Amino acid sequence: RLELASATMEGSVRDARDDRPISGADVRVEPVSGEATAGMRVFIGSDATGDDGRYRREGIGLGEQRVLASAEGYAAAEQRVTIVDRDQVARVDFRLEPNEGITVTVLGPNGLPPERVWVAALDAAGTAIWSDYPAPGEGGRLRLTSLPPGEWTLLAGGRDLPVVKRRVTSPGEAGEIRIPPPGLLRVRVPVLAEGALSTLRLIGADGEPYVHPYGMAAQADYRMSGREIA
Repeated sequence: RLELASATMEGSVRDARDDRPISGADVRVEPVSGEATAGMRVFIGSDATGDDGRYRREGIGLGEQRVLASAEGYAAAEQRVTIVDRDQVARVDFRLEPNEGITVTVLGPNGLPPERVWVAALDAAGTAIWSDYPAPGEGGRLRLTSLPPGEWTLLAGGRDLPVVKRRVTSPGEAGEIRIPPPGLLRVRVPVLAEGALSTLRLIGADGEPYVHPYGMAAQADYRMSGREIA
């Protein structure tokens, strides 16, 4: 028998200074553990708050959920909530702090800004605490106001382009990131049976995993089906 997740998450996003509602804030839900993950990274979806700063997301699965809220001009914030019942209505409210963030210039292999840039910030544990897909301004300039104060690993990439890592401090100026031309890596593991599932992780020269966009999150592990992945 097929049972669909029916739990609901709702709440509000407000300014931490004056408690006014923040319209158009992005609220994203991602399972940390539970029935929805099944060993894979799952991104449930995102919702924009209305004029009253409120949001509502239905179809949440059982288990621990990671909820992230961000808005232009505010530091992104995260909360976690555990869903224990399919009829549960979980309340998750956010108070976002005004924030300067960082300014960075992103250029592609041809020296021109990509049409859009996938950016994300990783904490010391390698977890994406915020991500976005903005269009650069003149000369490839980006102002990333949602990046909270502190030291982060910034990831930047573009459509059909590799991802570049840079250590940054927020608030501040992060300089220029030049994305190199893309390449192709083909991995073949002869001992794997045809159709078998396995996991691949690529380690760079810095000893850290190569991280790539996955929806609006960051992925370090890749699933292989059979003997090859390209």
